[in-house]
Amino acid sequence: MKKTLYLLIFTILCLTSCRKEKTVSVLIEKGNEKITEGTTSVTFWIAFNYPTQLELVRINYSEVDKEYDDFINMNSIFNQFNCFNTIITELKANTTYKYYYDYYSGHTFSKSDEYFLKTKSTSELINGIKWASCNVDKPGTFTTNPEDAGMFYQWGSNVGWSSNDPLAATDEDNKWRDLSEKGNTWQPAKNPCPLGWRIPTYEELSTLKDKTKVTRIWTNQDGVNGYRLTDKATNASCFLPAVGSRSFNNGSLNSVGTHGTYWSNTPNSEYARNLGFSSDHFDSNGYMRTDGFSIRCVAEQ
Repeated sequence: MKKTLYLLIFTILCLTSCRKEKTVSVLIEKGNEKITEGTTSVTFWIAFNYPTQLELVRINYSEVDKEYDDFINMNSIFNQFNCFNTIITELKANTTYKYYYDYYSGHTFSKSDEYFLKTKSTSELINGIKWASCNVDKPGTFTTNPEDAGMFYQWGSNVGWSSNDPLAATDEDNKWRDLSEKGNTWQPAKNPCPLGWRIPTYEELSTLKDKTKVTRIWTNQDGVNGYRLTDKATNASCFLPAVGSRSFNNGSLNSVGTHGTYWSNTPNSEYARNLGFSSDHFDSNGYMRTDGFSIRCVAEQ
């Protein structure tokens, strides 16, 4: 009797396993967007659990309110991860696209639900200045989102400091610098902005204060306080998050969520110029060069 029961259980398990194998499960995962001036590229990965049946995968995409007008044929060699991948390029910045994928398996095409993707831009032209859309993160990189804090920098330095505790630096020496950088300009060799970008001048930061050309609204974006600045002529806008700063004397974290401070490359005697703000003020100041502030880059001409 027991043998018969075990045989029945084994048979059911085998049949269940066979049925599961013949079911193709497809997962699409949108990779990080790579943003450049004039183009946006997005990487798609399609993973599946039964590679011998999956012969063709396609991404069909179009701008919202338009017919699907293109697709990517991803009929490629199976790899050890059982994935297809492709990169869609030359998408417009600041545009919402719709897409779906379909795949060919065992003489049948199957179609997914419809999904949406909003592309972004690396810069916005506000009062004649091309500003980066996000803060500087690690040296040579921007944050992923405009509301992300990024890292803090002491004036004239390309060493990034964490915007949350514990205090941590991007170099091996994790000791807070209590001596300021000398000189009359932020040296290009120590520019933490990505390639093609630089620290703004004091005059460029000051253009953001011009109420005749720029609208300024204290707001909350995805849980982060800050100012949304909008060019009155073009309606282009950017968001400056109020992510606090680090104190000049010991690197302690201050005013997260209530204040934002952004460096210029312009010195002011032993101090340096910056733009500082909270919900009730928005003005330029001079602070110790050893303070740790945020950086919002401008495009190199």
